[in-house]
Amino acid sequence: MPRFLLSVLIGLSCTLIFAWSGTLARPYAYRHSWYPKAWRPEPYTGQTSLPLSQTPEMQKKCHDLCEATGLQLRRQVQDGQAVKIVTPGPYTRCPTSGLDYGVMNWGDFIVVCPGQAHKQPLFWDSRCGEVLNEWRTPSTMDDDARLRDHWLHAHTCYAIGDYATARAECEKIRAMGKSEGDLLAVQVHLASGQPEQALKLCDENLKNGQDDSWLQARYSCLLDLGRAKEVLEGKPGPVERCMAQLEADQDEEAARSLAELSDQALFKAYGLMALKRYDEARRECSNAIRDQGWQADYTGNAIVVGVLCDWLKGGADDDARQFLSKGLKEAPKTWPYPLLRYLNRELCEQELLEMAQPNLSHRIEARFTIGFDLLAQRSDLAHARSLLREAEPYGHFFESMTAHSLLKSL
Repeated sequence: MPRFLLSVLIGLSCTLIFAWSGTLARPYAYRHSWYPKAWRPEPYTGQTSLPLSQTPEMQKKCHDLCEATGLQLRRQVQDGQAVKIVTPGPYTRCPTSGLDYGVMNWGDFIVVCPGQAHKQPLFWDSRCGEVLNEWRTPSTMDDDARLRDHWLHAHTCYAIGDYATARAECEKIRAMGKSEGDLLAVQVHLASGQPEQALKLCDENLKNGQDDSWLQARYSCLLDLGRAKEVLEGKPGPVERCMAQLEADQDEEAARSLAELSDQALFKAYGLMALKRYDEARRECSNAIRDQGWQADYTGNAIVVGVLCDWLKGGADDDARQFLSKGLKEAPKTWPYPLLRYLNRELCEQELLEMAQPNLSHRIEARFTIGFDLLAQRSDLAHARSLLREAEPYGHFFESMTAHSLLKSL
């Protein structure tokens, strides 16, 4: 056999042995979907996850629970009570995603299953007393009823992540010469990466004498535009002030602002992580779940930050494994659940980024998670920096704030 061919065979054999043994797992098994799944390491927690799976039976159960919730709220209205789910629980929660139903209320009300748990939207409309899969506008309405229709439609679409329709409905409200949809439109623009349009809406409403909520919304726009000094020159709320201080590299001032916060456990976790105070950040993640429960909208984010902080501070893996294992069982199965599956080594980087691609917030959270995972594993720091820089520019996201602070030390 020629020496050249022998060398090639030996090199190929060594490569296959290294790949099988996990030597090459970090750069390939966790990054590329073409890497054979059979060669990937076992799940980090020792167990596989239970990702969201939609079945006709689960959709029928959600349909029935959503209808029951709507009928209960209608009875409350008839009894002169507020339109509010008084005791959220298994009977007012989507069985597929694990998320509580949302309620949009303006005279009439909508009970919506949030989080895109189903292939089609699912909501109960008090105007017709039915569970619907598509919006139904009453055929004969006066101007006030049309205004409410656009408002309810916009908020329902925002709850399920349909930002394009939510924006279109807000624009219809503006076309009526009304401003009732503008505050939601600001949130839609920010969620879509359009801070300039959001800032323009804020300035218009502030000129018309709108209340302080518009000023706070303006600060979020300025943070997205990298204008932290303008935020600090105003009168921001404690969260916006702390975010601006971190963006302006005023770490000591940010630490004092964090110490003043008593009821913002999840934000404090991100802020403490930005200051590299990983033990304290980890405790705040547990506090956030204690306060809100394992089925809250942002439980998955608290789990991600908690696991990453456990890894970043070093030491034994037991706490991180137990925390992630509990989260995989209990947390809602919609986004950010895929982030937990990535941390459990069931999804690789490419697979996670493809799942996150349609939504700006998801893209930021995915890059944040992958970047800090690489930092914690001390693997491919150049790639970690690149991912965190992509997440950094969107200043009103907690992940962007933390990425900005940690990039300074890289």
